[in-house]
Amino acid sequence: MDNIKVDLICDRDWPEIMEIQNSSYDTIEPEKMEVLESKNKVSEKTCFVLKYKNEVGGYFLSLPYPEFKIPSMIRPETKVYKSSNLHLHDIAVNKKFRNMGFSQILFNETLKAAEKYRYQSLSLVALKHAVSFWFKKGFVPCTDIDVPDYYGDGAVYMTADVSGFRRGYFK
Repeated sequence: MDNIKVDLICDRDWPEIMEIQNSSYDTIEPEKMEVLESKNKVSEKTCFVLKYKNEVGGYFLSLPYPEFKIPSMIRPETKVYKSSNLHLHDIAVNKKFRNMGFSQILFNETLKAAEKYRYQSLSLVALKHAVSFWFKKGFVPCTDIDVPDYYGDGAVYMTADVSGFRRGYFK
């Protein structure tokens, strides 16, 4: 598709990122800008914005984080973890650009970064409505991990092995 560009997040992207985030979540309280920005600050090379016709079409925030631990949605991140796990914290697509494959493009870019920087595993917290989506992508639920209430009812911590994507086992 023409007119699509994926790049690292820059300061001027944040107002549109915040608009997308605020319109994307109706079952949980959106994160404050300083909390989202902190995730980017601790790992700028694994946070992406997708632009379509010069407009922010979506974003994906991920950061190195200890496996089986969950980043806060209410406190800014201040520590850079040396971890072989890349935590996929937040992906959202502008409502007017949904069903155009943008989330897959952002996910693929994040997988490339995971391989480039030699992460061994991926983790995420899937909100209730997204558990089956991530399961189909190859993520496995870890139901013994307590997910904070601010992620909403039914949220599940999930993991995947980066090598499974490299070998084509997952999509």
